[in-house]
Amino acid sequence: KSLATLTAEDIGLFYESQGLVGEEATRELLLYAALGKVHTGIESLPGCGKTTLLFALKEALPSSRYKILQQASEKALFNDPDLRRGKIDYLMITEYQKVITNPQVEEIVKNLAEGLPSTYLRTNSKRTGIEQLEINVGTLLYTFAITNKHAKSKEHDAELARRFLVLHTDISKEQNERV
Repeated sequence: KSLATLTAEDIGLFYESQGLVGEEATRELLLYAALGKVHTGIESLPGCGKTTLLFALKEALPSSRYKILQQASEKALFNDPDLRRGKIDYLMITEYQKVITNPQVEEIVKNLAEGLPSTYLRTNSKRTGIEQLEINVGTLLYTFAITNKHAKSKEHDAELARRFLVLHTDISKEQNERV
């Protein structure tokens, strides 16, 4: 089946085939958000399955259409040929709390989440002028541990919060027993 014709049952079977336990509502919302190209975050306590959910989703996507970002400098992002060519539909940021320690990368994420390309000017290789590099990504998906020391700075960042649908994993005792 194509991704666009999946039923709730298909989604459940897909995630179960990935070894994911529980999280029925969150995993369905995550897939629909990704299909709808909605920037989405998964926030919860450390060790509660955020990255597992995101990595299960990536298995439904062609590997050429997503990139996983854990940590990077802004220069590395602008030098990535796939990001510059606009070939990446999904930028998956695992542990966003590590990304926000770099203010330049955080600004890139905000621009991309606003639907704007992010640009970078540098001296060209011949040192005869300036060249502009631009990256653009369709959809951003991130995970964020809410008890991380950087959680407070993100919590107060209304500029970022308004750009993302935020999902939460199940932290109940029952879910821990299912896992």
